[in-house]
Amino acid sequence: MDSSTSVSGVNGSVARERLL
Repeated sequence: MDSSTSVSGVNGSVARERLL
């Protein structure tokens, strides 16, 4: 999950919500 947030940067927050 960290790798996704790193690459997305600001968009990482949105990616986290999808995973949750």
